[in-house]
Amino acid sequence: TILADKCTKCGSDNIENTKMSVSKIIVDLNFFESGIKRWVVEYSTYKYKCIECNITFIPRDYINLNKGFGHNVKSFTMFQNIINHRSFKQIKFNFF
Repeated sequence: TILADKCTKCGSDNIENTKMSVSKIIVDLNFFESGIKRWVVEYSTYKYKCIECNITFIPRDYINLNKGFGHNVKSFTMFQNIINHRSFKQIKFNFF
């Protein structure tokens, strides 16, 4: 769970948790000496309300997360496409 400690607009630490949760799932790969393992992580956070400027916001750390796929998945896909001359369709069929 990613938490906020201050408002993203005014910087005030006078914020309250609205108890409305949001989450996203990121699929990534972990590389080991013996192979590769798919890694699925669910990140969650809450919407917060600033008492000072009266806006509702989500923490920046949550917003900055990749959408859907982690860095290793993207790197592995590009490697397969450029070095091994595999189409994206082949990569998707064989690995995901």
